Amino acid sequence: MKENIKILIREKSDEGILRLIM
Repeated sequence: MKENIKILIREKSDEGILRLIM
C-alpha cells in the first residue's frame, strides 16, 4: 500500500494528498 501512495504523490504531487496522508 505504501508503494501505491508514493505513486499517487508522484503523479499528483499535490500538497492536498500529502496532507491527507499525514
